[in-house]
Amino acid sequence: MEETKKETKFKCRKFQVLAYPESAPNLIQTLKELSWDFIGILHDKDKNKDGSIKKPHWHLYISFVNPCYNTSISKQLNLPLNFIRKMESSNETKFLAYLTHFQSKDKYKYDDSELIYSSDAMLELVINARNKLETQVFTESQKVSYMLKLIDELGIDSMTRLIEVACYNELYDVVRRAGSIFSAIIKEKSCNNK
Repeated sequence: MEETKKETKFKCRKFQVLAYPESAPNLIQTLKELSWDFIGILHDKDKNKDGSIKKPHWHLYISFVNPCYNTSISKQLNLPLNFIRKMESSNETKFLAYLTHFQSKDKYKYDDSELIYSSDAMLELVINARNKLETQVFTESQKVSYMLKLIDELGIDSMTRLIEVACYNELYDVVRRAGSIFSAIIKEKSCNNK
């Protein structure tokens, strides 16, 4: 792997990666062997402005518990350093939602079944990212309805988990105001599932 120019070395916990199947044919297998937390998708149905199909490419999100150098990731995945970027926290939600082209009007909509991920927690990040984008324009009653939908979709069975999901989706204010109602709903659903 040859690097042109002097690449910037940096350290962080979350990365976004762009890769092409022909230059990284074993990328997903390598990620699995490394036991890294990741989620990604092969965009193989994207179109150019003229309607022709774009070159297939992977979009990946990789997360570590401790900060890691981009140079280390580049070597382990055998990818050019410029294909590995720091995941800016201000862009994380949009990037995760973009994996399936959520809210991209003129692009092919990928199904969640096309996502490849290391754990259900990584899939939940994508679901939560889309949920977060959806709720940015909700009224109070729509937010409550949305929280009810999340309780069902994510199988939330405790107030602790509900608060975690609400905080991630910036909906804690709704849970705070209607906590006793949500608690009763979770309890009711728990009883019904027994």
